[in-house]
Amino acid sequence: MAEEILNTAAQAVSGVSFCEIKDRYLAVNGQLNPVPERAALPQDQDVRRLNGRDSVLPCARPGWRYALFTVGDDAELNGCLVLSPATLRNSLS
Repeated sequence: MAEEILNTAAQAVSGVSFCEIKDRYLAVNGQLNPVPERAALPQDQDVRRLNGRDSVLPCARPGWRYALFTVGDDAELNGCLVLSPATLRNSLS
């Protein structure tokens, strides 16, 4: 169910022209894990420190990064999408 909610949120965000999904995390047993599975990145800790609260993330490059968390009907954390500005190519399509 958590993966379904995360996928639905990702599909909805994909329709927004000014941003794109840079990373996805799925909550498994209370732990946010990157999807697909990959080596750990510094941003993983930034996302986990937010404890399910949507927020701007630190960004070393120009632009912005935003953590958007997803929850189910039971208010349990399902996952997180990390958003950033759309590239020019994506924003023109």
